[in-house]
Amino acid sequence: MKMNWINEITDRFPQKKIYLVRDDDGLLMIDNVKVELSELDVSVITYGDPVHFRYTYETKFGRKFDGTLLIRLVDTGFQEVPWDVYQKAFRESIEIADIFPFLDSKAVKELDIEKWEQLYNAQQSLTTRQNYVSSMKFIERVIYHEAEVHISMILDPYVEDLTLFNKKAPVLREWGEIARLIGEHRLYRRMDEEFELLVDGANKKFQEYLKKEYDRNLSLPPAKQPNYVNQILNYLYRIQGISGRKLALIVMDGMSFTQWSVVEKWLVNKSFDFRTEATMAMIPTITSVSRQAIFSGKRPSEFPETITRTSSEPIQWRKFWKEKGFLENSIKYQKGLGHTDYQDTVLEFRYAGTDIYGCVIDVVDGFMHGAKQGLETVQSELRIWLEKGFLESMLSDLMNLDYDVYITSDHGNVEATGIGRIQEGILATGKGQRARIYDSEVLRSNTHDLYTESTIEWESVTLPNKGYFSVIAKEKFAFVPEGEIIMTHGGMHVEEVIVPFVKVLKRDDR
Repeated sequence: MKMNWINEITDRFPQKKIYLVRDDDGLLMIDNVKVELSELDVSVITYGDPVHFRYTYETKFGRKFDGTLLIRLVDTGFQEVPWDVYQKAFRESIEIADIFPFLDSKAVKELDIEKWEQLYNAQQSLTTRQNYVSSMKFIERVIYHEAEVHISMILDPYVEDLTLFNKKAPVLREWGEIARLIGEHRLYRRMDEEFELLVDGANKKFQEYLKKEYDRNLSLPPAKQPNYVNQILNYLYRIQGISGRKLALIVMDGMSFTQWSVVEKWLVNKSFDFRTEATMAMIPTITSVSRQAIFSGKRPSEFPETITRTSSEPIQWRKFWKEKGFLENSIKYQKGLGHTDYQDTVLEFRYAGTDIYGCVIDVVDGFMHGAKQGLETVQSELRIWLEKGFLESMLSDLMNLDYDVYITSDHGNVEATGIGRIQEGILATGKGQRARIYDSEVLRSNTHDLYTESTIEWESVTLPNKGYFSVIAKEKFAFVPEGEIIMTHGGMHVEEVIVPFVKVLKRDDR
């Protein structure tokens, strides 16, 4: 199903819940939006006089209400809503910039709403945010002066890049472009069944690519960006040596390009810019393997003693930078960030004398493992979290303190379907939903022989050659009850392996 600008609004409310919605641009009052919400059985009331609101809320949406209710706020803070409603409601904000992320909102407001659909489709050709003047020129060119044939020539990145999916043998750089395209396509055109079939076909080729090239590409120099996550630290050390600036690395645990597209769009609207590249996670794509590779700068084969846990990350992070000549008290590491309000969080990059800062924000991983309705739940929860401003405030402070800031992920995620649990008792030392780990090659082979159609035996020089043997679920299968749909990770799918590697830029750094 092709995405339109109204979907950008309605898709924000996938659950039967109460939402507090900041709507300062009046989007919920547009006739076409009201019709679409009504057809989806979504009710909308505007918060105004507290007494009138209380009467309407109690009489129409009391305790027995089990639908979706949007409480529309205009120039009103969330906290002004009665506490009993506030505490059980999701909080969301919608504005013109959410629909037209690369165009100036004031310029869009001056255009008749009837022409928004044409502008929405045409904006896909833009890759950077336009100011008011350039937005008006773009709108004038698209809406008022362009012949129909010229409109068709406006580059649609999805049409152009879809040919990449059909390429017989994409190279490493092109797999990064494909992964990014998947995220962007889902952002603008969710629920596109034809596109998902393209993704499935591309992933089959990606599996063959991994078997042939994953180990071979380890020798490629990380020139423009690190090719694998274990190369990130040496890449950053080289960049830091050139710039001489303070350095911050933010690892968004579990974030695929599909989630990064949401984050990037949100932050572009908040006056950030980015240079987004791609890198490959360690396989199996589980936190103790791939995230530890990031913070140690090593392949998993080089930390066999700690490969099943993450507790050594701060030790390995500090060891790497100390060996590069940095004083220990100038090197900081934090994890578990993003779960509290920003102003209530102690962040060590603010300490005087901090030169190297590494941290883990693991909210995406939490949303993923708690998702009840698959990918849409993750995306919705992510938007709500972004609205709270933690990441925006953190990046602003880091930039103001003159850090070079990078964002990456240890692995992505997929929406997988259960094929049944593997009943092995204590035979498996690692019992992930997409990867099983054994300390014996014989045990690993026995499991694979029983589940040949749904599993792969993964061999790589990046893994220890003793005591660590992995079986990975094929396609989008998961070792959970048959037919169950979950968001998970651990496997070799292109959306799990190819992850973002992002440099945060100031506007004048572009």
